[in-house]
Amino acid sequence: FIIDMLKGTVATLLPHILGVTAISPILIGLFAIIGHTFPIFAKFKGGKAVATSAGVLLGFAPMFLLYLLIIFVGTLYLFS
Repeated sequence: FIIDMLKGTVATLLPHILGVTAISPILIGLFAIIGHTFPIFAKFKGGKAVATSAGVLLGFAPMFLLYLLIIFVGTLYLFS
């Protein structure tokens, strides 16, 4: 989970680290999600990319990720 989440976070922060402003960090994060979902080396059969998506949100909008995490935990608490 941690490695998949870091994959999305690093991919999203990469344009900022390299100083590239022409490419949106969300677009790079989307490519990381697609690459996790359909990996070439596993014959395009991969994971669900939930952790990678959370990592993209962590890199781009950490407060929004916290908000979604509170909603998720609250829903899990109420309905389980």
